[in-house]
Amino acid sequence: MNILSYLDSKNINYRLASGNMEAVFPCPACGRENKFYVNIETGAFKCFRASCDTQGGAKDLVKLLGDAGSEIEIEASEKPREIQDPEPISPETVDDYHQNLLEGYASFEKYFTEKRGYTIETVKKFKLGWGNRCILIPIYDEAGNCVNFKHKPDPTRPNPSKGMFSITGRGRMRLFNAQVLMAEQKPDEVIICEGEWDAMRLDREGYVAVSSTGGAGSFKPEWLPFFQGLKKIFVCQDNDVNGAGQNGTKKIAQMFYDQKITTFIVNLPNPQVGIEEKVDVTDFFGRLGRTKGDFDLLLQTAQPFQPPEKEEEKFRLADYLCELAIGAGVKIFLDQNDEVLLVFPEEPLAAYPLNEGKFRGWLSARYMEIQGTGFSGDTYKEVKDTFYAKAHHQGKILQLWNRVAMDNGVVYYDLGDGRRVVKIDKTGWEITHKTPVKFKRFTHQLIQEDPTKGDLKEVLNFVNIKNEKDKILYLTYLVAGLNPIIPRALLTLYGDQGSAKSSASRVTRCLLDPSNAGTHHPSRAGNLLSPPKDEADLANKALRHYCLYFDNLSYCPDWMSDSFARLVTGSSFSKLKLYTDMDEVTVNTMPLLAMNGISLIAEKPDLLDRLLILEMERIPEEARKTEREFWRNFSQTLPRILGGLFTILSKTLAIVEELNLGHLPRMADYATFATAAAIALDTPKEEFLQAFNQNITRQNQSAIESSPVAQVVLQFMEEREVWEGTSTELHKVLRQLAENSNLKVGDSSGFPKSPHWLWRKIQVVRPNLNSFGIDARRHEIKASSIIKLTKSSKSQEDTATVTDTAIPDSMADGNTGGDTPNQVTDIATNSKAEVATMAVVAVNSEYLERCSTCGGNDFWKRSDGSEVCATCHPPIL
Repeated sequence: MNILSYLDSKNINYRLASGNMEAVFPCPACGRENKFYVNIETGAFKCFRASCDTQGGAKDLVKLLGDAGSEIEIEASEKPREIQDPEPISPETVDDYHQNLLEGYASFEKYFTEKRGYTIETVKKFKLGWGNRCILIPIYDEAGNCVNFKHKPDPTRPNPSKGMFSITGRGRMRLFNAQVLMAEQKPDEVIICEGEWDAMRLDREGYVAVSSTGGAGSFKPEWLPFFQGLKKIFVCQDNDVNGAGQNGTKKIAQMFYDQKITTFIVNLPNPQVGIEEKVDVTDFFGRLGRTKGDFDLLLQTAQPFQPPEKEEEKFRLADYLCELAIGAGVKIFLDQNDEVLLVFPEEPLAAYPLNEGKFRGWLSARYMEIQGTGFSGDTYKEVKDTFYAKAHHQGKILQLWNRVAMDNGVVYYDLGDGRRVVKIDKTGWEITHKTPVKFKRFTHQLIQEDPTKGDLKEVLNFVNIKNEKDKILYLTYLVAGLNPIIPRALLTLYGDQGSAKSSASRVTRCLLDPSNAGTHHPSRAGNLLSPPKDEADLANKALRHYCLYFDNLSYCPDWMSDSFARLVTGSSFSKLKLYTDMDEVTVNTMPLLAMNGISLIAEKPDLLDRLLILEMERIPEEARKTEREFWRNFSQTLPRILGGLFTILSKTLAIVEELNLGHLPRMADYATFATAAAIALDTPKEEFLQAFNQNITRQNQSAIESSPVAQVVLQFMEEREVWEGTSTELHKVLRQLAENSNLKVGDSSGFPKSPHWLWRKIQVVRPNLNSFGIDARRHEIKASSIIKLTKSSKSQEDTATVTDTAIPDSMADGNTGGDTPNQVTDIATNSKAEVATMAVVAVNSEYLERCSTCGGNDFWKRSDGSEVCATCHPPIL
């Protein structure tokens, strides 16, 4: 007998479910109703009560129902006679449930907006409802009649159910949103996704999407005619750890393929193994924070479905493609970071990462010329795997540079065509095909214009810099920007709207490192980058750009400030190796940085010390030009400006070898090279150093303005020469000043609430306070922390100076100028005038790193040549 006949003989009161393919009745083992399901064709059964989980086959069912040892044979039931579809659910009922939801929408708004990404318009369009303590999704047939409701148990309750269910007796699978395919005017494209929620989410983003109501792998062949006449069909099922979505994708695509209909496979990001079970469309836009533009890119790169190739054919084709590439002259290397690189015969001076799109395009073009067709993504992956193995087997390592290289004192500038560079040395510059270095090339980098003889100062016609000192600071920044082995200042342009900050940044980028990455603009080669989202995003950009230029920064969180400071002087990042899941490789980078914004957003002294700060004024209306006119004029002038830049760089390389600044500021290498560049530009050294000192003053002033603690310390010491007391005493009086001045108190950027944090805040700005004539020290007495503030004779100008004009030649090399053991003492005792002079010279004769004891930055040389802190070990005057 069959299953249904057997159940009838046992007088079991069952109901049919799941499209009349399963019988449901109380579980014989645990007695729980509505949890015991039996497949009427196979006899397989399962109790879905977690504490029971009784399951088995037809023979087990007989035993479970008390017929163990009997001769009863269970056969597959014939499919029950076709049951007519139930009457459609009336539109009035749908409207009533929908109105219920709208009236209580406030309770569910957070769920719809945050969890699902819907607006109220989405809820209204699909007439979502509320009933039986569930959110209801109306399910329509091909004629547009509502035939079922998918139920989502109240998701706002604690520990809500993850599942969904349909009305008993109406569980036949349907194609959700099928009515869009029945319209007179069919859409051009449709996406077959997995689940009603994802279909509605895609609709919210402006796509046409349908889905089976039965989940992964439940797509029915009888639905295929609905898709006739569409221009493009995408399949985008869930990316499941267990592979269910991927298998469903293949099943759907194969159905269409068998009917000679092409589908395109959309691959969602992989879930994190051990953390996520899947990534679906809703996750893509919600939890992963991706945008419509990101999804558009998935659609644009979706590949047409191809059935799996036979293993022999796939292997032969991949092997043939490898031979084709190597035979054409493609060379395989590893770089210093263990990344696989390819050098193409057309561009012998450039190396492209294997994982970039360059190789596939190159190989596809060659194969198309020979065979007149393309190859599958799986075949290309085998080619990449083979090249990866060859690179590590050969072990050839290339030292690569990005856009600018330096070898034995000679600068090589990559023009970007893969065949020519500009060679710049002390004797001049030339365009050449010969170079001892190779460059790493990224697809965003553009070919540079060929330089011609010209004047670098012509660039000032295209940047809105009015101050003469700022002009020389900007020009020397350009020259130093082409020295890739020293830390360079971070160019910071700020000013009102309409002051052409972004234009100046684009001009600089066009000149040094033309690129189409970032926000597109008429400059074509001067695109700027949007602010980094996080440290990983910043690291990725830093590894791919010589000029790391950010546009319109309005906020600089601590992580960004610290990362920028590290990048200026060179930073290391760890990233996963290609083709591995666990191995990491450390990569180093020191890009040329710039940022612009309406205000100066840097606040932390460590970053401020590395900035080149240029304030820009709003351009008067009568002086404005159209973008088209501006960039046309600039493009015509660019070759001359570039040639002028290389000429000045050549002169700078000759000057810098003989230049000695004496005592040095922070960013000493940059200061030295920029000074040499100023001299090459016919600017007197003293004039440039005054401009450089002005920038240091801006740094110190900005640090003070960004620190409530520094501001109140300066205010507190206005009428005092010295103050000494405990941290608690100083905190009390300074806090009162902060509150009286309406300064922030309590958060990370404000005045500290606790005395415990006061000294830490003072330590951060000690060098800046010192530049304003306030010396701060701390020492411990028993259980107390004593802070001493002293007004010194040093002024802002004294501490900022880096000129060596006051240092006697006899002291330039560390010689004290005589045989007397303590030359400083002997000279200092001659007269009061000499005491003051020598005090400044002795204290400021070396500007080095901070003292490990007091944090000060003033050092002087003893007669034995040793350098000591002037604060902890002052010279005898």
